[in-house]
Amino acid sequence: MFDVAAVTRTLLANGRGDKAVQRLCSQEKLDAPRVKVKYPAPTQRDVAFAFGGFPVDESALFPRSDWIGTLDPGYGGEESSFPDPIGWDSDVSFSLFEWLQTRFFTISLTDQPYRQVTWEKLVIQYGNAYGSHLGGEHPDEISQTRLFSGHGRTLSEHGLWLAAAVASNSLAELLPKIGEKGPPKRSYDHPVASIRGLSVHNVAGMVYQKFAVSFGPSLGKVELLKSPLMGKTLEVSAERAVSSNGRVDSRAFGSFI
Repeated sequence: MFDVAAVTRTLLANGRGDKAVQRLCSQEKLDAPRVKVKYPAPTQRDVAFAFGGFPVDESALFPRSDWIGTLDPGYGGEESSFPDPIGWDSDVSFSLFEWLQTRFFTISLTDQPYRQVTWEKLVIQYGNAYGSHLGGEHPDEISQTRLFSGHGRTLSEHGLWLAAAVASNSLAELLPKIGEKGPPKRSYDHPVASIRGLSVHNVAGMVYQKFAVSFGPSLGKVELLKSPLMGKTLEVSAERAVSSNGRVDSRAFGSFI
C-alpha cells in the first residue's frame, strides 16, 4: 500500500511534481480518460455518513440498480417511506480530472465537524502519510471504517486501491496513443458483489440507511462493509447462490445494531 500510495499521488494528485497523467494529456494533446460511476456520495444536509462515486466497469455483468435499505430496529418505519439520496438514480460519466474533485466520503456527526474528502484529497493524504512523508494525514473517520470487498481492506485503502486502478486504466488507454505499451486493464468490481455507495441519514432523530450493491458473475458470499458508527455496528453482506430449483439467486443484507 505504501508504494501504491506514492505512485498514485504522482500520477493523479494536483501538486508540484505530481499530476503525471494530466501532464501527459496536456503535452500530447490527448483527451482525458472518462470514469463511469454510480451512486455518488449525496450532499443533503441530513447526511450523517456517506461514501460513493466508485468507478464502475463498463462491461460489468449482472448490474443491480435497486435499493436495499437497513433500518435501525425499533423505529418501525417502512423502507419505501424513506427517499433515495439525491443523484443516485442514474449512471454518471466524468472526465478523470472532474472525477478526482467529486466526493469519496462525507461525515457529519453531532460530536464532530462536517467533513468531506474528495478522491483527490484521499490520494494526496494517503500519499503524504505513507508515500513519502511521516505522518497520518488521512481522516480518522475513514480509518475506523472496514470495507472488505473480499480483500480485507479499510474503506480508505479500498478507495485508494480504486483510485490506483483508475490511474492504471488511464495509462492503459493513453499510452498506446503515443506508441507506448500500457499496463493491462484492471477490474474495479469484485466477482461476487461490489458495494457501490452507502448513505446514513439522520432526520429529526430518526436514522435510516440506503446502500447499493451490484452483483458479478461468480457464486459465493462476501462481507462488503463492517463499520463502527454512532455507537453501533453497521454491516452489509451479499451472496450469490444456487437455489433448490437450480436458479442463481442474488441477495444483499445488512444490519445496524
